[in-house]
This record gives sequence, C-alpha cells and structure tokens, in this order.
Amino acid sequence: MITYNCIEETKAYWYAWNVVEGNIISCEDVFNCCNRFLKDIEKSESEDFPYYFDLDIMSRIENVASCFKFTSGARAGEKINLAPPQSFILGNIYGWRFKNNKKKRRFRFVFLMISRKNSKSFLIALISLMAMMDEQENETYSFAGKKEQARICFEQAKALIRSNAKVARKFKLNKLEIVLKKNNSKFQPLASEEKTLDGTSPSTGIIDEAYIVPVGVKNSVSSGTGARLSPLIVCITTSYDVPSIGNWAWEDMQYTKKINEGLVDNDRHFGMIYSLDNENEVDKPEMWEKANPLIPYSPVLMEDLQEAYKRTKLSPAELRNFKIKRMNLILDGIGIDKYLHLPSFRENCIKNIDFNKKYVFYGVDLSITTDLSAVAKCVYDPVTDIFEIEVHGFAPKENIHELEVRDGIPYRQYSDEGYITLCDGRTIDQDFIIEWILKDQNQEYIAMVGYDPYNSDYMLNRLDELGINTFEIRQGYRMLSGPTKLFREYVYKHKIKYKENPILDWCVSNAITTKDKFQNEILDKVKSENKIDLLAAAIFSFLMCDMEKWNYVSKEYDDDYIA
Repeated sequence: MITYNCIEETKAYWYAWNVVEGNIISCEDVFNCCNRFLKDIEKSESEDFPYYFDLDIMSRIENVASCFKFTSGARAGEKINLAPPQSFILGNIYGWRFKNNKKKRRFRFVFLMISRKNSKSFLIALISLMAMMDEQENETYSFAGKKEQARICFEQAKALIRSNAKVARKFKLNKLEIVLKKNNSKFQPLASEEKTLDGTSPSTGIIDEAYIVPVGVKNSVSSGTGARLSPLIVCITTSYDVPSIGNWAWEDMQYTKKINEGLVDNDRHFGMIYSLDNENEVDKPEMWEKANPLIPYSPVLMEDLQEAYKRTKLSPAELRNFKIKRMNLILDGIGIDKYLHLPSFRENCIKNIDFNKKYVFYGVDLSITTDLSAVAKCVYDPVTDIFEIEVHGFAPKENIHELEVRDGIPYRQYSDEGYITLCDGRTIDQDFIIEWILKDQNQEYIAMVGYDPYNSDYMLNRLDELGINTFEIRQGYRMLSGPTKLFREYVYKHKIKYKENPILDWCVSNAITTKDKFQNEILDKVKSENKIDLLAAAIFSFLMCDMEKWNYVSKEYDDDYIA
C-alpha cells in the first residue's frame, strides 16, 4: 500500500523533475509539459492559484493499478507497477483538483500522442477504470473509427478486472458493458459509424486513434459532456500517414504544444506529445526514448524497435512506416512547412531597442476592423549589421472576450503589459493607428509606412495628407517571396533582433509557408483562427528597411554631425 506524504515522493514529480533536469531523454513537448507541471506545483502554494495536487488521489492511482496483473506480453502474470511516465499522465488527469471543490477535476480535455507498443490500450483501460471509481454513476465511453478498435481498450479493461478475482466481484462484466456495482458507473465501447453517438451523455469520453476519427465524433462527445460537473475528454493517438491540414487531431496536437510552451493560456487542457524532434534522430537509437517513454521500463521494447529498424533497410515504405508508427513523426504527403523554428526565433529576443533619432520603417497589417491588427517598426544598425524590430498589436476592446476565447491568448493581460492596445468600441479605427504611429515617433524620423492595399485606402490618403512616405506591399509571391526567405535566413544568422512580445511569438508558431512550382514562398496559416498578423507586419517593416537602409543611414549620420 502506497501513501504519499509530499509531492516529491510521487513518481509523477520524480518523472517531471528528471525530464527537466535532463536525466531522462525527452522531446521538446514532453520537456515543456513537465516544466509546466513543476511550475504549477509551485503556483499551487499561492492562494490565487485555484488548483491543488491531491496526494491521496495519487496514492490511490498507484494502489488501484497494483491490484491488477499484466495480462499479455513479456510480463504477463506480473503485478502491475506503473512506470513513471504512466504515473505522470494519470496523476495529471486525476490528481489536479479545484481548491474550492475537491470533487471537481482541473482538466477537462486531454490530448496524448504515444507511439505503438507503449501500452496505449493499457493506459486507456486504466483511465476508464479510474473514471468509474472517481464519481457516482459515471458514464465512460470509448470511441474509435471502427467498432473493432473501440473494443480493444474495452477488452483490455475487462482483462485487467479478471486478473484479480477479488476485484472482479465488484464489477458486472457484460459483452458490451462494464458496470461497477457500488456506484452504478458504467463503461461502453462505441464506434463512429454507430447512430447512437448523439444520444450519449458521457462523464468521460475517450477517443482512441484520434487521428483517423471523424471530427463529428469529437463534437458529439464534447456536446454530450456539457452538463457534467467534472467532464473529461481524452484523445489518444499515434501518428498516421494521412494529411494533417484539416485534421482536427493535428490541430489539437498543435494547440497542446502551444499550451505547453506557454504561448496559449488554457488551465483546463493537458497533453503530451511523445515523438522525435526531427527525422534525423531516426538513425540514433539513443534518441528513440523521446517517442517511446517505456523503453527504460520494458524488457522487450528496445529489442523490438531495433528489429523493426533493421527492416527499414529493405524498403522506403518500411522506413516511412517506422518513422510514423514507432517514432510518431508527422510526415505529410502535402507537406506542412513551418516557417520558423520558434526556439531559434526566440534566441533573437531582446528587452529594449533604442529608436531615438533613428529613421524608422513602419509595417502595418490591417485586419478586418473587428479583429487583430499590427504595426511593426524596424531600424538598421550599420555597425553591427543587425535589423531591430518591435511589433505592437491592436484589438477592439468590446470584442476582446470573444477573441480571447477563440485564440486562447490573454489579450487583456498583454494589454496591461504593453504588448497590445485595446481600442474603444467593437472596431479598430484606422485614425487611431495613425495617431499611435505619430505619437510613437517624431514625424521627421518616420522613414516610410508600408501597407497592404487591401482595406487601406483611408490610411493611404491620410498619410499622404500628412506628407509621410508610403510603400505599397501587395500580397503575393512576386513581392513577398524574397523578403520572406531573407527574413528567415537573417533570423537563423542572428541578424534580426526583436523586442519581446508573446503575441508575436504566438504568430510565429502559427506561421507556415506555401510554395509555387518555382519554390517561391509566402506566409500562410492552417486555418483562419491561427493569426500571423504581427509576423506579417514585421516582415513588411523589414522589407522596406532592407531596401532603403543605406538612403537613411547616411541621413542619420548627417543629422548627428549637424547636431
């Protein structure tokens, strides 16, 4: 019987601490997830943080698991002892509670990406059984694309129950239903083709192999859990050789990564993506633990991976399958090209930029009037050969709650911190942005303002009246491909520095590129909600500054000489 007296004793904490310390090989997202956990443990000591980690529940998870035995594989018949990664996942799902109501779980949505043969079905079975024990009359459903897949984790749960005769007496095991007698909780498997999906009202909905499950299943599960005090939706999957664009599970995976990075704020969402960080690591067995967290705890997993790797030498198809199924890499036939590697971009972040008596190039990206707009300013330092950029956002104040919900970005907090200005009303007045530019810099040192002609007629006329130089930047490969590629090159060469702005970081994380047949590139995004406005404005300002820098650098030196 396990009893934890402090968080440091738990396997969950041990795992997170060792990942963050570098003692356990992990991919970037797992590191970020563990780091988030450790920070939240610290925050939980504050009265302002609404959640706490329940040690009694963590002890219960370990003790419940130990009641069962492995039912297949190399360890069949052995008593189950949860591996630290499994304890970490289960502990996060069930251990975090509201301080004002310990029956209410913190996390409503869970997204897990785990490679094949890392006990995914076993984990789902335990999640299901814990859900049944966690509340009265819990209704747990497992969903999958096919009935056979939905039955796998259901049958695994039955097998676990049968592995302990004493425990089995507490359950009623039917062909398509498990019932916990003492509280009338039940567990059923369902497939996406079944007509009864919309009639379910699950406390816990588990979507297995989410990557190939229709979005309608997720929508049905989400709507069905709405009336529950502590609803839980768990999406779990391996990678699949299917297009990612338009795939809801791929979008949820990207969203999970942004939460773990701290780019998006959502305290009710938990997730982990076990995968290699890049394809080059496929040939490095010491890196395989990134996608296969059970390697240190399984007597056969590494051997099985090595045998599978040998087969990749026989055909490209075997290699592709190994990368996708065993290393959880996303390999799209249609190719999603991330524009920038965010950690590399962040290496260029600086706290302050001196714009005093420097000729500044302003790039303006105007959205529709009810959405996010951006102004970027860029200067060039000929001594260091570095471009310095600062970006500022604008959003309508009366719409801000809707925008925060849609984007998962705390715009009001960022407004208080000076990263964005909230404009009165439900629209963004272009006069307001013009006045902001004029207040930001002495008009004498406004080199020019670049703009996209879409929706910019008023601004163009107003700037002309003020005698400010303007530069039209048309969206398209012809004008933007070169600057887009050069901006990326200069980021990686550390020739572009930018003033810290978390909204800009978020825009960078959203940006992909599309290419024409000549390999020209322009910025794009997977869907309209993934905003890139601040990055687009930054590239606009850089484009002008790079083209005109020598015409204005000499003027700066002349001004200094005259002064």
